[in-house]
Amino acid sequence: MRAAWRLAIRNVSARRRRMGLLGAAVALSSALIAAIACAMAAVNASISLQLESIVGRADISITAPGRSARVPLDLLERVRTWEGVRLATGALEAEFPLVIDAPLLVQNPQSAGVDPAGGAAPPDASPAFVRSTRTLRVSPLVRAVVDEAGWELRPVQVIAGRLPEAPGEIAIDAFTASRLSVLAEEDLALNGIGVVVVEPERFAQAPVPVPESVDSQREARRINDRQGARLGSTVQVRRLFTEPMDLTIVGITARPPLGGRPRGFMTYQGISRVLGSADRVSEIEILLADGVDPASVIDAHKADLGENLLLQTTARVTSGVENNLKSTQLAFILASILALLSASFIILTGLNTDFAERRRELAVLRCIGASKAQLAQSQLLIGLILGAGGAAIGMPVGIGFAALMTRIFDAEVPSGLIVPTSGVLMSTIGTMVAGLLGAAWPAWRTLRMSPLEGLAARATGAPARAILACFIVATILLATHLSLVTFAQAGQGQFLFWSYVFAGLPCLFAGYFLMGVPATWLVTRVASGPASRLLGLPRHVLRRSVQATPFRFGFTAGAMMAGLALMVAIWTEGGAFLRDWLGKMQFPDAFVSGLILPQEAQDKVDSMTEYVENSVALAVIPVETDAFGVRALQRYQTNFIAFDPDRFFAITEIDWVQGDQQTAVARLKEGGAVIVAREFLTAQGMGMGDRFTCRFEGEPHEFEIVGVVTSPGLELISRFFNIGEEFTAQAMHAVFGTRTDAQAKFGVDAIRVISIDLK
Repeated sequence: MRAAWRLAIRNVSARRRRMGLLGAAVALSSALIAAIACAMAAVNASISLQLESIVGRADISITAPGRSARVPLDLLERVRTWEGVRLATGALEAEFPLVIDAPLLVQNPQSAGVDPAGGAAPPDASPAFVRSTRTLRVSPLVRAVVDEAGWELRPVQVIAGRLPEAPGEIAIDAFTASRLSVLAEEDLALNGIGVVVVEPERFAQAPVPVPESVDSQREARRINDRQGARLGSTVQVRRLFTEPMDLTIVGITARPPLGGRPRGFMTYQGISRVLGSADRVSEIEILLADGVDPASVIDAHKADLGENLLLQTTARVTSGVENNLKSTQLAFILASILALLSASFIILTGLNTDFAERRRELAVLRCIGASKAQLAQSQLLIGLILGAGGAAIGMPVGIGFAALMTRIFDAEVPSGLIVPTSGVLMSTIGTMVAGLLGAAWPAWRTLRMSPLEGLAARATGAPARAILACFIVATILLATHLSLVTFAQAGQGQFLFWSYVFAGLPCLFAGYFLMGVPATWLVTRVASGPASRLLGLPRHVLRRSVQATPFRFGFTAGAMMAGLALMVAIWTEGGAFLRDWLGKMQFPDAFVSGLILPQEAQDKVDSMTEYVENSVALAVIPVETDAFGVRALQRYQTNFIAFDPDRFFAITEIDWVQGDQQTAVARLKEGGAVIVAREFLTAQGMGMGDRFTCRFEGEPHEFEIVGVVTSPGLELISRFFNIGEEFTAQAMHAVFGTRTDAQAKFGVDAIRVISIDLK
């Protein structure tokens, strides 16, 4: 064994408690990095899964104006030839009723009573429960894709069975299955809010035969629990003026997020047969190749599609979720660098203290033949041992903690534990590098120390020039960080970012860490006297104790500073994540809808101050517009959504494509102004300052457009709530105005929707 290794191992084994505490601190840093890496990877993967299930993977889409309008299917082949298109497919969505006549046992009105325990009934008594039939009905939003690529763009989580493969097959989600089940229907009626706990295994069980009668309530409930929609059951599509069509349930999919509308899935041929139309789709979804800008593709092909089709980005792009997911890597990089710097500072402080205590021992080793290089190498090896040991313990601990969290929050993190390679490497290699960096200063001091200087260490104090040098180096490091931020040129975003991460941030931390030495020395000079009097100590004891070893106390203060900065950085990043991303998805917590709601309804909602933070009443008025077609050929309707601007913007987050909220609200209050959805800008180029003309009962009305908006959060939920089609800014043809204008110009102020922000 080489002499340097022997010296390092001997020193570690001789000071087990100190080295154990240093190793524990390093292990915690390593565990923090591993846990953050795994947690972020799992959260990002789960968000991606949820996002794909809600809005799909497509970057842009082609739709037709109007709720019943369709896109020609033959356009799909032309779209697939566009440059930059990686994958394109068509999808057809429609809402129609599914009906099942479920046999069940109901209480016999002629029965003398019910025996819950199932005891024998009198011979001449009527049976307690007799066979009957209940018609269960639900109208899900059924989606079909023209080819298998459609499922790739919008994955469907199948929890039982499979997706449909033939025209006479259908897969329904667990919510739809529960609505088509006997006991689930009873539960919905009992709880009054439509919340049902769905067990997937329940729908995989085959129905049991229903006898003509039973006497036991328990037996009746057991039999009823197996009736309704199950794998292999047959449901009917019953529409006006068409023959009923039988469909076989072949799959049960996961319940839609946010408690949204029931959903179903069929083949394209099957849904075309139900609708009685072919060669049409609701939308064409397009996934672009990596690096292709959606805006450039839209600009290149928008004119080719004409005015009757809309080519625009999907909610996945407008919500900015992908970029926000990528930006979370910044949080990981910053947290990792801060954790590694903190570990380096802790090792530096510990080994510097150890060096101060062992100076005489090291001097004796020099006197008996040890070289400077051997002693310096032993210091570096101690740091390497601490780093490697900390990584060996901390990495599995961090991964285990992340696994525990994903297990506890398995519903929120459906992707499960994900261990990224980058996180593991950062946790192991980074921690060992941190150990070497922390040991570098003690190793340097060992190289510069002579035997006589080491033997006389207790008779000499720290020279003032060393503290001054520490101050100068710290100032240079802080100035380097400041120069990166201050003198950055426009267009150097990439250079500035990576320079700041790998140069500016370490300089900032190292500078403040070194500044701890002169700062501690200065604070001691100023505050040691009052502190000594307060603690009842001799006048000069406290000051001389600190000034005798300024680097030990200064580095200790710097290490504490690093730990505090790490906590502040993680808190700040988390707050930014919640504020700048999740806050962007802000939308009302609840809706109340009806054909005509009186003002007293909103007053009643506002009176629930224990639960309700704010509410806004919306009047939805259908008006005609020429913005999406030629009036002589087609008549399009848009929803004029009237609201109170202050209340509305207090509970709904809106992205302003053109204009700003403050100016728009002021103009709305003046009257004669509207805010339009992004489709108006996409289809007709109608934007800020243009005039919007609509007709109500044949009379034209003109408004000034004071803003163009889109709402990522409302865009996501609009796919799952019928209310979204009439309420959200992303709904086709939506324009926003004030209730004052609605009353003055249309003579209508009836409330259709009340959106509620809960506490």
